Amino acid sequence: MASAALLIGCTPAQAPQQGYRRDAAITSIVFFDPDRLAGDWFEVAAFRPPAAAPCQQGYARFTPRPAGELAVVQASCAGPDPAPRSGVATLTGPGRLTVTAGAQTEVWWILWADEAYRTVVIGMPSGRIGLILNRDRQIPPDRMQAARDILDWNGYDLARLVPALQP
Repeated sequence: MASAALLIGCTPAQAPQQGYRRDAAITSIVFFDPDRLAGDWFEVAAFRPPAAAPCQQGYARFTPRPAGELAVVQASCAGPDPAPRSGVATLTGPGRLTVTAGAQTEVWWILWADEAYRTVVIGMPSGRIGLILNRDRQIPPDRMQAARDILDWNGYDLARLVPALQP
């Protein structure tokens, strides 16, 4: 896979603290361009607890701000609260964003983006979050398979990946 050459330094194998990853290394992309992340995204799949109620499709909006930051508005089926939340994302490493929303801070790793930035995969070393975001509500099967392959390669348990309900 050509995009595998664009991955950077993985973390050593580590046991996830609370999440959907097995004990495995995790990588982020080296040539990540935060400006290309700008705009609206639909959550086409996410890791969720088995007993979670069905959830309508989540979304994310990234808006460039001065000083290279991104304003983030996100509503996700992946967390305990699907209500929208707002925050600021700061690039803290290759393909790595520190997202601060109120008193909560998370580190999101961009595990993969297709060349045209139509699909991105976001994860965390802890495995607490894993998302597939797409520019359109529907994702073509080839990009969904590529996203699933990236999640699998980064140690995620694909049996727990849940497609979003389409409106």
